[in-house]
Amino acid sequence: MKNQYVGDIGDYTKLGLLRVIENAGFSIGVNWYLTPPDAGNDGKKDGYLSKTCDTPDIELFNALQGIRKIRSVEAIETSSLLTNARFFRDELNGVHRKFWHEKALTHLYRQDVVFLDPDNGFEVGGVNPNFSHGNKHVTYDEAADYFCKNNASVIVYQHWWIPPEKSKNYDSYINNLQRIKEHLPEYEKAKARLFCVKASQRDYFFILQHSHYEKITEAITDMLSTGWSKHLAFRKEIDDNFLLDKGGTT
Repeated sequence: MKNQYVGDIGDYTKLGLLRVIENAGFSIGVNWYLTPPDAGNDGKKDGYLSKTCDTPDIELFNALQGIRKIRSVEAIETSSLLTNARFFRDELNGVHRKFWHEKALTHLYRQDVVFLDPDNGFEVGGVNPNFSHGNKHVTYDEAADYFCKNNASVIVYQHWWIPPEKSKNYDSYINNLQRIKEHLPEYEKAKARLFCVKASQRDYFFILQHSHYEKITEAITDMLSTGWSKHLAFRKEIDDNFLLDKGGTT
């Protein structure tokens, strides 16, 4: 996440999801995976705010009208859009990453659901997390730590330059997701439940504690029966490959 992205369409969908989960009775932790601003033209994807609100969450829509003018994650934190939440916004520059990660784990320790918000998503081959551009990714080990050490359910943001179903590398994309299962011994022991929600060029990967699964999926299913269905949907073609326990979401 970068401050220059604040208020973009990605905030609308991710905050919409987190507000629904919070309203279902869960405390929220957010690690922004905050990275320095760059000189590119990223961000400015806020055209949706020039239209009429098309979901039931008018409060969120109206708040983002003001937040986008500030372009700061701190503006989200202080907005009261999430009232039972903790945030970690120490900048990740790739140096001393292990110390940074341990500090984040401690800060978000007692939160039920932790959202990880990297620029790009899960780590990819050929990109060292401790080197340049590695800070744009969540490592599989980091996600597993929140689940196994903090006993939290985990949601990971994944960006796609081309929606995966339109990519020539779609099979490779599906196969790459299986890397999460390298941590199956820990996830399976806890009866983890995994699924994916898609939103245009972004996915949200859910790795849920078994005890959280029913309430969270019920809340999201209800959410997707409203105007949110224009923005979000269960990615069923992934669920068939990705779920540890295939009952329920599809």
